[in-house]
Amino acid sequence: WIAHEDIGDNSDIRMQHAAGPAAIIMYVLAILHACSMPWFFYSAVEGSYCSRGSKYGIASYSDRVLPEVLLLYAVTAVFELRVLQYTIVPFHKGVKKFSTPLLRDNVWAWIILGLLTTFVNVLDHATDSFFFAQVWFTQSNCHASKLACFWRVSMAKSTFFSGLQDTPFWAVAAVFFFASWMHIVWPLLDCFPRPKDFWRVITAKVLRDGGPRLEFHSLTCCKYTFGDPAHHVAEGIGMATETWQGVRYPVSRAQGCMRKADVDAEDVSKAKPLLRAAAQRVMLRSFFNFLRSGMQVQLQITLLAVARGGAHESGVEPTGELQITGKILLSVAVGLANMAQNIAFSGVRFGEIWKLYRDMASKGMVGGQGILRRLVVTNCCMGLNAFLLLHALLKLWSAFHCPYAVWDFNSGCVDESECFK
Repeated sequence: WIAHEDIGDNSDIRMQHAAGPAAIIMYVLAILHACSMPWFFYSAVEGSYCSRGSKYGIASYSDRVLPEVLLLYAVTAVFELRVLQYTIVPFHKGVKKFSTPLLRDNVWAWIILGLLTTFVNVLDHATDSFFFAQVWFTQSNCHASKLACFWRVSMAKSTFFSGLQDTPFWAVAAVFFFASWMHIVWPLLDCFPRPKDFWRVITAKVLRDGGPRLEFHSLTCCKYTFGDPAHHVAEGIGMATETWQGVRYPVSRAQGCMRKADVDAEDVSKAKPLLRAAAQRVMLRSFFNFLRSGMQVQLQITLLAVARGGAHESGVEPTGELQITGKILLSVAVGLANMAQNIAFSGVRFGEIWKLYRDMASKGMVGGQGILRRLVVTNCCMGLNAFLLLHALLKLWSAFHCPYAVWDFNSGCVDESECFK
């Protein structure tokens, strides 16, 4: 099942030697995902309509877009298994185990859980596009006055987001849709080889330990080995098995270098960039989770509240509103699941990196690497993500329990009756 005989035969194979072809696959897949979000938006807008039974002006999109998401996931899953054929052996040689929440050192449970997590991540990106399509179509073709009024009143009474009351809802949604798209595009740009190194990178093959020079410079002037794009780009598109490797592998390598540090001082210099790479990936994961999932879910629940808020006026849910509510709930549920798993992942990996950093600091082995700065940013982002998750859950509860489906820390259930007159 391994992609190349040198991966299985060479006991000293490292990620930088084995992951060259995997990096090429990741570039292709990242470009596909970057193009898929605008396509999903366009496809959803083309099939959107203003619900006849809805007197609140919220659009709904056609169900025909869902098979397109399944097709994208199928392609992603096939590519993910292909990439694993290059990276799984060096990962196992560095980490020594495949751990999942329920099973210890079970490679198939690890792969299956990874594929399921990848599906959630792909669906999360797709529903971000569908949500923005709903907002855009509502603003352009439906009676959006109630949505604008609902947003203005909600933000005016909000404890934390009152500064957004004069900003149109569609504009805020557009900003965070762009942030969701940049979550895919930025790792691709950050790891894409500069023109001078382009041909050498895209023709990379599996190399034996001690082979040709393995480093290249990216468009952002960062220096990478072939193992970095396979993991960093995977983070953007949500390929779970490679994302898990991207933090666990450098941490394990750095731990190994630390164990040898007392014998060979040269290993200390190897441990620092490995720890910095792990800290960088956890920081970016936490930051994009805050910017994309955390804020996006807040907007999605606001639209859900508009769809449900008029039930207090009519006493029953209008015809067609249930379908709209269900589609927004899909976006919310996937976003909350993605937030929760990202917080859990970042928390566990932050603990490992922090413990190793303290061990290195106690021996005077850190400095000039920016590791502590990255850990501080990660800690702040994790705190914000945890707060936004709690706030989102409270907003979701209020959407089904408050008369106008809106709740705030200070005022409790918010009166939105002026928007439904």
